Amino acid sequence: MRNLGFKRRFFDRWRTELVGLMTLIDSLPEGDLYYYQAPFSIPPVWVVAGSTSVLVAYSQAESPKKIREQAAIWGDALRNKDLLEREYALAGHPVYIAELDSQSGRLRVVMFYPGDWAALAECSLPKEWTQLPKGWPEGHRERILALAAQRVDCSGAEMIFRDTLTVAEESTVKRYWS
Repeated sequence: MRNLGFKRRFFDRWRTELVGLMTLIDSLPEGDLYYYQAPFSIPPVWVVAGSTSVLVAYSQAESPKKIREQAAIWGDALRNKDLLEREYALAGHPVYIAELDSQSGRLRVVMFYPGDWAALAECSLPKEWTQLPKGWPEGHRERILALAAQRVDCSGAEMIFRDTLTVAEESTVKRYWS
């Protein structure tokens, strides 16, 4: 498990495959922000997937503003690990920060703390595009549903997506499709 985070396959799985199963929360300068609560006893994870980077963290971010602030710290750690050490108390609990060098294609791992979260890369996980992070205001659910609808609209697979929605969620999504 110790070397897992340094393997390109692990990095690629987080950056491309796993985020396809997660709830898209926002698009940030660091990359797209995702949230995932697994259906078993692993705490929820936050992932920022950039074009050449992956940032994974545990966080009890009680608001969209707080998680954006934390994600900015994780992104800054790619360029300056010392900053993360100074700001760690504000950063939630980052567990994996890695990026590909755009010139050489080599993987550079800034941080890798093995834990339960890493097992997600080895599991067969259900798609969860509409999860509302714990403690967030219910009003934010509409934005999450709108982002999920855009993902579906782009792929033309709205029937597959509808199978995963409750009746209430489907009515909200329909407003965005029309």
